[in-house]
Order: sequence, then structure tokens, then C-alpha cells
Amino acid sequence: MTAINGFATRIQNRPASYVFNVLYFTSNLGLVFGTLAVGFVLPLGITIVFALAFAMYLLLFAIWLGEYRGRSQVRHAVPGDAPKSRVHFAMPVITVLITLIIVWVFYEQWNSNISAYMLGMGLKVRDYSFLWTINAVIIVTFQPVLTFFDDWLSKHLNGRIYSGIALLAVSFPLLIVAHHYSIFIASMAILTLGEITALPAISTYVDRFAPESQKGRYQASSRGVLLVVVLWDHSLVP
Repeated sequence: MTAINGFATRIQNRPASYVFNVLYFTSNLGLVFGTLAVGFVLPLGITIVFALAFAMYLLLFAIWLGEYRGRSQVRHAVPGDAPKSRVHFAMPVITVLITLIIVWVFYEQWNSNISAYMLGMGLKVRDYSFLWTINAVIIVTFQPVLTFFDDWLSKHLNGRIYSGIALLAVSFPLLIVAHHYSIFIASMAILTLGEITALPAISTYVDRFAPESQKGRYQASSRGVLLVVVLWDHSLVP
């Protein structure tokens, strides 16, 4: 994903915000089809599931060989790029990476503590799994709407990030009073709306402030934040 985001910064015929919106949409479209496929294939045996996953990675490898080979040349700095590289964008990028750490620390609770909490309440594994189906369906449904209004949202990028993070935050107090499955559904719906509003916008924000020769590197930094948080969070869960 870090490599894909890095290559995405090189697309010149579309605004960066549009590119990251589409990337976010397609990755979650794959999640919808993947989870649906597993539901049908799993009864045939877990071996079939792993074999299909391996086949999909072979297809991905073929696409990369055919479409990306020879396109990894290092970008050269443009005039006026280097002087800004440490001053102009340093604080905005550092600030947004700190924001990402906070966002992912809480988001990852859905993959660890909240699942255990739901099972402790007597809910079933399929109830928890269905929440992620809702997550994917909302993303696939509403992300194209945000992409349609991309020009307007790009002009209000800070507001988009603020609104998305606010929705992410609001989803968690609901869990305090979640004594019925419908509350978990409502919390997941709000969380997902915040996710599609804020997270692609953060990638756009990093792209906007990074110097031309360093765009891929700082996209990689934003993905690295997620990896660190996932490892840290799951190290705390028995």
C-alpha cells in the first residue's frame, strides 16, 4: 500500500484528492467482494480459500510486472522545492501524522477490544462480522458521492478533515451505552462516515505539503503510522 500510494502521487492528469478517493473506494470494493466470496467458498474448505488468495496475488504480481516495471525512477527536486522541504511542510505533516496515530489507536479497538466486548455480551461472531459488511457497503455507497464533489471538498480540505475526525470521535461515546446490537450498528455507521470523510483527505493533505521529490516518502510515513499502531494495539490484547 505504501508503494501504491507513492505511485499515486505521480498521476498528473487528476487532482491528488480524486486519486486518493478512488484508491480508498476500490480497496474497500475489494473488501466487499472478498468477504462475500469467503462466505460462499469457505464451506468448500479452507484450502480453497487460501488457493484463491494465492491466485489473486499472482494476478496482482502480473499486473505490477506489466504496468509498473521501469516506472520507479527517483523524482528530481524542482526549483524552489528544497528550501521548503524542512520549514514549509514539516509542522503540517508532523501534526497530521500525530493525528493519524490518535485516530488509528481508537479505530483499532474495533479489531481487538470491541470484538471481545461484543462476544462477552452474548453476541455472536457473525454479528460482529456483519458490522464490517456494513462498513464496506457504506464506503462503497458514499465514497463515490464524495468523489463527485471532489473539487468543492478540495477547497475545504481542512474542514473535511475536521468533520471526519469529529464523526470518528462521536462514534465512540455510543459504545458506552451500547446494550443493544442496534447501537453497535449506529456506531459503526457513524465511524465509517467519518472514515471516508477524513482518511482519504489526510493522504491528500500530506501530498499537498510534501515537496515534489518527496511525495512518495511521506505517503509511506502515513502508512507506517498505521502499522506501528496495529502492532502496539494487538500487543496489549491477550
